[in-house]
Amino acid sequence: MDKKKIFILVLLVAPILHAYGWGERGHMLVASVSYTQLSEEQRAIVMELLSFHPDYNDWIEEYKSWRDEVEEGRFLMMKASLWPDVIRDPNNPNHRFHRPEWHYVTYKLHFPNAHNTDLPSERNVVGTIDFVKSKVFNEDLEHEVRAMYLAWLIHLVGDIYQPLHNASLFNATYPEGDRGGNLFFVRVKGKGAKLHSVWDQSPGKGSNFALIKSQGEKLIATTPKPGAAFDPRAISLESFELAKTIVHQNGALRGSDRMENAPELTGEYVANMKQLAGKRCALAGYSLSQVLSKLPVHAIPFEHNDGDEDIAELEL
Repeated sequence: MDKKKIFILVLLVAPILHAYGWGERGHMLVASVSYTQLSEEQRAIVMELLSFHPDYNDWIEEYKSWRDEVEEGRFLMMKASLWPDVIRDPNNPNHRFHRPEWHYVTYKLHFPNAHNTDLPSERNVVGTIDFVKSKVFNEDLEHEVRAMYLAWLIHLVGDIYQPLHNASLFNATYPEGDRGGNLFFVRVKGKGAKLHSVWDQSPGKGSNFALIKSQGEKLIATTPKPGAAFDPRAISLESFELAKTIVHQNGALRGSDRMENAPELTGEYVANMKQLAGKRCALAGYSLSQVLSKLPVHAIPFEHNDGDEDIAELEL
């Protein structure tokens, strides 16, 4: 097979490996909840770091339309939360920083009781969270690199709370796994969809920053903070259990490997899904604020270079 055909095949296959974590709204909710929990000093250091991000100027330009409705720091954290998904696009100038394997971990769901939650040796979201955190906290790194790792950290803490980023279904239909629900089709209100996508969108759709801020405040009011310190491995196992018991209904959830044969999700299932998704986003926001609250607070701003930042030589 020639290189051109291989490249086309990769483009066709890549989208089904593991889709986005939460959709835009879910990740923005996580960021907004986290921002609310941070002190003014902690918010300032996060904003200062994000000011070195390669997309910062674009974000600030967009913020002009929202400055009367949301705080600048909240807006920046919301935009940063989306960046690891934005750079999936091969045409994005920062696509070289895309790392698809960072978004998920493949624990095996195999009903009735052949599940496997051994941590894979391959790079995955569990180990990557600690890795990117170490980079964000490393004051010897270029600020631009730390800013990109910060965007990854904000995003991945959200991803690990999404049940289907921590479980793939294995059985006779899916001997190689269903790719976190990306090959498992269902219907919602008559429309066929990947189970993974349905859960991605369960916190809601749309990216109205003011509405997401309000939604986050409501979630905070109804979601108690966890007592334990954030532990990526523990949260990934918790998400796996939710994938087993809630998402897949202990093996009872009906689906199809073909869109045209996909069965309808019940109204009760959809309602429970939305409720759980909101809670998971709130919990992720709490965990993120717990991590970010430990960032060293500087008395003076970081020093910017004159002119635009050149990230051409930067690597993650």
